[in-house]
Amino acid sequence: MKDKYRYYETLGLDRSASLSEINKAYRSLAKTYHPDVSSHPRARENFQKIQQAYEALSNPEIRHEYDAYLDALEDLAPDEDTDDVHIENEFYVYNEPITIKGRARILDCVHHVIADGQEYIEHDGEFLSFDRGFFPFDTREIDGEFYVPSEDITINGNEYTFRNAHHVSIRGEEYIEYNGDFLPFERHEYQDTSSSSGAGFLKTLGNLILILVVALTLYHGFTLATSGDADATPSSSIVGAGTATPKATSTPVTSFWSTQSSKVAEAMDYTDPTTRDYALSLIEREHSGKYNIAQICDMWEKLYKRWTYVNDPKGSNYYSPASRTVNLGLKGDCDDFAILTASSIQAIGGTSRIIIASNTGGGGHAYAEVYVSSSKSDLQNVADYICQRYKCESIAYRTTNEGGQTRYWLNLDWQAKHPGGPYYQNSGETVAIYPNKYWVKLK
Repeated sequence: MKDKYRYYETLGLDRSASLSEINKAYRSLAKTYHPDVSSHPRARENFQKIQQAYEALSNPEIRHEYDAYLDALEDLAPDEDTDDVHIENEFYVYNEPITIKGRARILDCVHHVIADGQEYIEHDGEFLSFDRGFFPFDTREIDGEFYVPSEDITINGNEYTFRNAHHVSIRGEEYIEYNGDFLPFERHEYQDTSSSSGAGFLKTLGNLILILVVALTLYHGFTLATSGDADATPSSSIVGAGTATPKATSTPVTSFWSTQSSKVAEAMDYTDPTTRDYALSLIEREHSGKYNIAQICDMWEKLYKRWTYVNDPKGSNYYSPASRTVNLGLKGDCDDFAILTASSIQAIGGTSRIIIASNTGGGGHAYAEVYVSSSKSDLQNVADYICQRYKCESIAYRTTNEGGQTRYWLNLDWQAKHPGGPYYQNSGETVAIYPNKYWVKLK
């Protein structure tokens, strides 16, 4: 059995995981990376590895053999007094989130060693075997590596707030980890960290620490602020992150999107007793009180777990009213999920909208967004809560400019791993539909 399989890391588990935790992790990852629904460029490859890991760890006999193999690896950790160990690379990783013997922690500076093709970390005077999971580079070519506690990044025109942003320098080029991939990262604010001499890296680290100190100084307690009327007419200055400024719609009622927006808005029957009562039933007792991000996560999570995906008839695009979807037992396609999610948000006093994303070659997708706040610090608090609850590193959001005020909208797509998961990438139009039938082209 070869170490490349990395079963526990593939499912995001430690070795103490129970069978129920293994099953839960597999179901979640399978839904995310299944090639039929995922737009991830390595969805098929990742899905195969997820299946392979699940088949091994869910079988007690195979899991026992794999655990014994991991124990043997730890016994082979390099000894500094042994002359026949060939060290191929060594470097330090700063602010690294890591799990050691089942305990998660963030370490200021971790010594990594690559010896005879295996990676190890030094901890409490001994070397422990270390597995990176999915990593597309040769670890012998790592120049430097570090994590940034909080960082704003723009990817494919969308703005993301990363928690524990993972940077790595390979052969003088810097990359940032995003959704299982490592994307080229061009640094503008401070000097390049890829210098093998270490001087540039240490200077950059000092800048990062300064930024963190300032951020912590400005940080205040978690509150999800909301403002504005849920049915307020969006102004003409609607801006999707990284896009041009489109104009508010003023076309005749008979236009295609006017017709579609009317159908979608009518399906968002959030004042219907069935819809409202069901929305309230989704909220956990410990999250009671004023409208907050925990309530949004409760609703999205339960809808996601209970949803049964069923296509519309061919050649038809039917928008099921939210109350009807509840009565049917939460069955339908992506736009039905989006409508029920947005309606549930509206039913408890939030502000939501439906995004219709089309592709130039035909087809597309629908998902909901929820208005978070006009405050960037409130958005950061939301990111902190979501990343702690779902063990993620970033959230995805879209910005609009309404009445001269920047507003932040959170992605609630059922294809995402969690509220604020990665956006669906489409090649055609992106249209936002509000509960009052107004619509705006974002792209």
